[in-house]
Amino acid sequence: MKFYRNCTSLELKRFRAITLVVTFALLLTSCLNTVKKTSYLNKLSFDTTIVTQVKIPTPLVIQPKDILSINVSSLNPDLDEKFNALGKYGSNDLNGNVFLSGHEVDNNGNVRLHYIGEVMAKGLTRNLLAKKIEQELQPYLKDPIVKVNFLNKKITVMGEVGSPRIISMKDESMHILDALVASGDLKDDAVINDIVILRDSSGVKQLKHINLEDQTLLNSDWSVLLPNDIVFVKKDITTKSKEEKRRSLQSTFSLIVSLVTFLAIIFNNLIK
Repeated sequence: MKFYRNCTSLELKRFRAITLVVTFALLLTSCLNTVKKTSYLNKLSFDTTIVTQVKIPTPLVIQPKDILSINVSSLNPDLDEKFNALGKYGSNDLNGNVFLSGHEVDNNGNVRLHYIGEVMAKGLTRNLLAKKIEQELQPYLKDPIVKVNFLNKKITVMGEVGSPRIISMKDESMHILDALVASGDLKDDAVINDIVILRDSSGVKQLKHINLEDQTLLNSDWSVLLPNDIVFVKKDITTKSKEEKRRSLQSTFSLIVSLVTFLAIIFNNLIK
């Protein structure tokens, strides 16, 4: 209050003018710093019910050179441990740095297992092979339960994601949102409405563009990724250009405000 009592009316006006200029500059700078964030399914209405008709992928059949994880569990834990310890396949994993633990299907379509020897796996699904192995193990293990997964199936996610990577698949399929989350999610400058999926189907290359913003994602068969799919997330060049213009405008405006404020202070001192 003492400051206002000791100031003349002209000085108060000058002080308020300078304060207004600085406040306006700070507010505008704050607005210029606003960045649009990625938003999935942002075109859907609230409390929406959508009947999806996505086709369930056909279970994969086992082929020669596939690598399988075969896990046995029974009421004979000592034998289970010996059985499961034998499945070692000497090759680098999908990331190139760890040895896979699994059973390789040979050129004839067989896998070689402890106690029961060679088992024909070619042409069977994972579940059918598991049931077949359970039956073969009946004389050796009590109430065996077998689980079979693939170890050589993968999805590649590249482009504008947090962590581009090759994702190992144990099942027949993976939803595209799961794959993106596993890859660190989309970056702020990613093109969310045009995700490209490349698929090799029996030697035929197929290309599909997916929009993650609206309900077409929920009804698209391509939202379910298959083994060996490649997902490419493009960079939004338009957003990058706008961001560069925004930064240039912000720098220019800050310089102008600083200059105007400096001149106002000099002018205020000169006319005292």
